[in-house]
Amino acid sequence: MAEARRGDQEAQFQIGQLHDSGRGVSADPAKAFHWFMKAAEQGHAKAQHAVGTYPEEGKGTKRYHTAAADWYRSVAAQGNAKAERNLGVLYYQGRGVQGDYRKAISLFESAAAKGNRKALKNLERLPIMGNCLGFPRVEICDSTRVKICDSRCGLEKEASLHDASSFPRHSRSGCISG
Repeated sequence: MAEARRGDQEAQFQIGQLHDSGRGVSADPAKAFHWFMKAAEQGHAKAQHAVGTYPEEGKGTKRYHTAAADWYRSVAAQGNAKAERNLGVLYYQGRGVQGDYRKAISLFESAAAKGNRKALKNLERLPIMGNCLGFPRVEICDSTRVKICDSRCGLEKEASLHDASSFPRHSRSGCISG
């Protein structure tokens, strides 16, 4: 505890984990968030990810998706697959960020390539997610290509997961081929 109070970011993160899990202390999400935030502000990547999950879930702080997206974006920029996947979900659902399924797919793909199984599941479930959320239906063709079917304009097009310019775009007046 003394190291954490002196500003040691790893000690602060560890105390946050203890309060998060209730190991050795009573579980207290607000205290966990406090210690995670201290470590996150010093650049501790795992603490930054934790600080993103707390406002996303409304755990230990108020629910605030924009703050969650900001923290996930910061950690994703450091190559953290969990943050990429979580940020992808926010982009796909349009929570805390402007909805952008191309960006979501790119983040899911990047996280999946790093071994994140949840991101791979997101990619596999895109046809279901798309139908539920009003986005185009996306079918996985192989590990590098998807087929996009958009009932709004009758579009059926294959696109590369690695080339965002191959994705179709929409304006208020309709489909703009990519």
